[in-house]
Amino acid sequence: MKLVSYGQPGTERFGIIHPHLAQIIDVNHADSTIPFDLLTFLQTPDWDKVQSLVNNLSTIPASALVNLSSVRLGAPLQHPGQIIAVGLNYRNHAKEGGRNTPFKPMLFGKGINSVTGPFDNVIFHQEVEKLDYEVELGVVIGNRCQKILAKKAYDYILGYTVLNDVSARCAQFSDQQFFRGKSMDTFAPLGPWIITKDEINDPMNLQLTCKVNDQIRQNGNTRDMIFNIPYLLEYISSNITLMPGDIIATGTPDGVGYFNNSLLKKGDIVELEIENIGKIKNKIV
Repeated sequence: MKLVSYGQPGTERFGIIHPHLAQIIDVNHADSTIPFDLLTFLQTPDWDKVQSLVNNLSTIPASALVNLSSVRLGAPLQHPGQIIAVGLNYRNHAKEGGRNTPFKPMLFGKGINSVTGPFDNVIFHQEVEKLDYEVELGVVIGNRCQKILAKKAYDYILGYTVLNDVSARCAQFSDQQFFRGKSMDTFAPLGPWIITKDEINDPMNLQLTCKVNDQIRQNGNTRDMIFNIPYLLEYISSNITLMPGDIIATGTPDGVGYFNNSLLKKGDIVELEIENIGKIKNKIV
């Protein structure tokens, strides 16, 4: 399933993209017992109800079907509980920055205020001098996750999404910590949907690309992560409880702008794509 949130900023509604039609099923319009926003639904999910809507399209009122091309897609989760990101989780990215391969995951947080839609503009804030892109696989938590074992990790995952860990390198390095440089408004474009885990055969073998103005800047594969998804969930949940709707940003491959003299400028178009998941595209303004 592809889980979306659609509508104007601040009014987004939870929907499912019909697998055979270019239409969104507005689940709350189709069944008023289902919450109208995705995060609320994830607190007490009823997937049988949602699947029944997908399987029985003829029973859905016309008002609950929305043409995908006619609406704005927002971030599938506008207000995730938390975004936990992993730094230097691809060997070649660590190498391009002159860093040794870490012995344990390097974690940092992104403020949830940074979340923006998959096709919305990214703000080049006035005080920023060095703006960068990072294509990342976002892992969305589906069940409360505390002190789990790696071999059970996928039981706690809802699905996957594309995330741009936009970074103000000037703030990141001058502050000597990541939070401000990674958390400015619009610095986490997310989407275009969450694709549920059952549709991804192997999340540890997905191609990730980043293009700026149609030129490829990053081209990697999740199999090159230093710490894989199961290990990350075990490591994080050992002392940080993860809740439904939380997002783990799993790191970025090499090719970031800061180390390749290709930082972002106003007017640039940044396009990120992850194999079998989707594509997001944002303008720097």
